[in-house]
Amino acid sequence: MLGHLVRNAVIHGLETPEERWRAGKGNEGLVRLSAEADAHEVRIDVLDDGRGIHRDEVLAEAARRGAAVEEGDDPLSLLFLPGFSTLPSADLSAGRGVGLTAVREAVARRGGRVEVFSEEGIGTLFRLRLPLSVSIIRVLLLASDGEDYVLPLFPVVESVELTPEKVNEINGALVLSWRGGLIPLLDLGYCFGTAAVRRRAGRAVVIEVRNAFRAIAVDQIHGIREVVVRSLDELAGRHPGVAGTTILGDGKPVLILDAAGLMELSPFAAGRPA
Repeated sequence: MLGHLVRNAVIHGLETPEERWRAGKGNEGLVRLSAEADAHEVRIDVLDDGRGIHRDEVLAEAARRGAAVEEGDDPLSLLFLPGFSTLPSADLSAGRGVGLTAVREAVARRGGRVEVFSEEGIGTLFRLRLPLSVSIIRVLLLASDGEDYVLPLFPVVESVELTPEKVNEINGALVLSWRGGLIPLLDLGYCFGTAAVRRRAGRAVVIEVRNAFRAIAVDQIHGIREVVVRSLDELAGRHPGVAGTTILGDGKPVLILDAAGLMELSPFAAGRPA
């Protein structure tokens, strides 16, 4: 899937150095891949800063082929028609639409969808949205109060030793001294009801979500694993800070933490979820 999108971005999306110079851009084009997950889905973005997609050209090609856009639909949805391309000639390595049908079908088979956003002269973004339940992710295995948890690796900045000298309390909230500043410190066991008091020793995992930082206090970190994500049963409901479950190699089920949800939990002493 990503191979098709990256080839389209490089070959069809980016201008030549001369075209970029005339457009007031740098000679080097940009293609950026990024991924983010929350408790419900994984989002994978392929972004380029190229010429963008000209909607008039898309509509003209659609008219030539006898294709039409339903009222209210985005004309860019035509790009996913089999063989659709606005290039005079295209092969499997180039042309919006050549390969995009395969991308859409592959994503749909996994229960996801593809979105496309484009602005002429600015660039194009293809966004894949996939259910978290079909993912295999790399995680940190954490231990807190005798319970094991796994935390997806992508929001983790670093882990640090947690000592009383690094922990302060401001208006009832714990903060961690980190890289010359202070960031909120959330005690995982305290928030989940397995600890009566908030710890000031052990380990802290620093996470970053949308340019905000938070430290998660635990007892130990047992290393990196790869796990298959399983959705929570609907009967279990939704819980702040929990994205799903997985089963470790020894058959033990554990909770998968949701980094975005952990950012929303209160670091104050009375901040346990209801």
